[in-house]
Amino acid sequence: MKNIKTMIIGGDSKLGKALYEKMRNSGGYYPIVTSRRGNHADAIYLDMERADNIFIPDGVKIIYLFAAETSIDKCEQCPEKTASVNIGAVEKIIPICNEQNIKLIFPSTNLVFSGLESILTPDIKCHPACEYGRQKLLAEKIIRKECTSYLIVRLGKILDESNILFKKWKTALMNGETITAFNDLFIAPVTMGQAADFILKSSFAVNNEIIHFSASTQMSYYQIGLLLAETLKIPYDRIIAGSCQTCLKHQQDNVVLDDSGNTAEHNIREFFQQL
Repeated sequence: MKNIKTMIIGGDSKLGKALYEKMRNSGGYYPIVTSRRGNHADAIYLDMERADNIFIPDGVKIIYLFAAETSIDKCEQCPEKTASVNIGAVEKIIPICNEQNIKLIFPSTNLVFSGLESILTPDIKCHPACEYGRQKLLAEKIIRKECTSYLIVRLGKILDESNILFKKWKTALMNGETITAFNDLFIAPVTMGQAADFILKSSFAVNNEIIHFSASTQMSYYQIGLLLAETLKIPYDRIIAGSCQTCLKHQQDNVVLDDSGNTAEHNIREFFQQL
């Protein structure tokens, strides 16, 4: 890996930053491409909605395409604008990758599935229920059809230190308040560090495939609330069970992408120790 030059497009994203931290001490050259000016002094600035030409430094062998609009609401409200990033970026980068013999690493999502299946293996037919899932699935299809060398990594929920919901929960519970948590909305989360590690290792070992990464089990938000109460040594009756049916349009019953990783409880406990 030390002799392989790679490039992160979307280096200002949470996952892009985490991957860069994993890579930067290994002796390679890892230019960052960002859509936010000033975030990195040596970064290459690029507006993915308008860019007709993407500059790739000489010698780059792997590109991580992390530039994306991941907000489900924004994708529903502004499908053309978000598709210009989620699909347009793929269409722009593939010819460059093919011409310069560069491998493309593309993170996708469990939202390409309906969530009604049991274990979501890569060979199960996709039925996205939201616009974001539809855009990512179309990007996947374009990559599989047109890109010479690629890896698609479908990810589920990723936990990171900036998670606003769990921080609000923690503050409320420590202030003696109760919280309401959905008992019918599930996640199979991994930490940001785990996701970056998995993508980094897989990018050198797997080619022209779709692979999955999630926790091996799932938990409801209500179960997670109980786990937080346990971590904080707070009575369980401060956690009130609620339903997502009346307030969420896009929810999935099952979100486990594979059954070989850590359990959801293991990953959430690890995350709560850092929260």
